Amino acid sequence: RRLSVQGPLVSEQKRPAVYFIGIVVGSSAALLAFVNALDIRSAQRQQVKMQAALDFVHRWNDPQFFHTRKNAGPALLQFKELPEERKKTFVRENREIANDIVDMLNVLEALSIAIQKDLVDEEFARLFFRGIVVGFWQNGQGFIETRRAERGNPRLFTELQKLFVQWSSL
Repeated sequence: RRLSVQGPLVSEQKRPAVYFIGIVVGSSAALLAFVNALDIRSAQRQQVKMQAALDFVHRWNDPQFFHTRKNAGPALLQFKELPEERKKTFVRENREIANDIVDMLNVLEALSIAIQKDLVDEEFARLFFRGIVVGFWQNGQGFIETRRAERGNPRLFTELQKLFVQWSSL
């Protein structure tokens, strides 16, 4: 036997309700797909930021950077203890060490900018670099001020200074 339908499936009175339900269900499905896509993009962005933070850690620990780190840390401690009148002479007489200090400060400055631009996961970076940033700023502030005066550039390493202020208050 064949089943046949005679007349409309939905009565004239119920048609607006059926259309409305169809629109609501379709819109809900589209909204759910959009939210799901946003969630996936957010997770991907977080993963990229974590990788960028890890890249800074790798850069810092790179064996080619070892010589720079080995020279700069102790030199900053030595520089910090110098009388003010000897600081400029120290920089002039120890150009290679001064360049190592600047290389280290540049990496930390780049990290600060990357954090400010939300390119790096700050929590991850802070776990690894907080002590380094705070220590290098505290020990290197005199060197940085001398370098600013020497270069006539008061903005030198200001982004690193912002990061120091932010992280030292935690």
